[in-house]
Amino acid sequence: MTVTMTMFSEYKDWAAIHEREFAKMDSLDVYLEKREERRRRLKTPVKRAAAFAAKLVSGHQQQQQQLDTTKVCTKEWLE
Repeated sequence: MTVTMTMFSEYKDWAAIHEREFAKMDSLDVYLEKREERRRRLKTPVKRAAAFAAKLVSGHQQQQQQLDTTKVCTKEWLE
């Protein structure tokens, strides 16, 4: 089979297509800044949730200590 110029004209100009797509992309420094901002935004709710969970656990422990003290006092008063 012989290759003719008409066959090549049917193919896309991939170099031009790639050039257009690369022009749409952010530069490396902009990409890294956006990535850092996304990481910061995602990390903040995790820190808040961890602090909230720690607060709940400490509150629960204090509540359990108060309940244990109440039970002891109640038993002493009943006897």
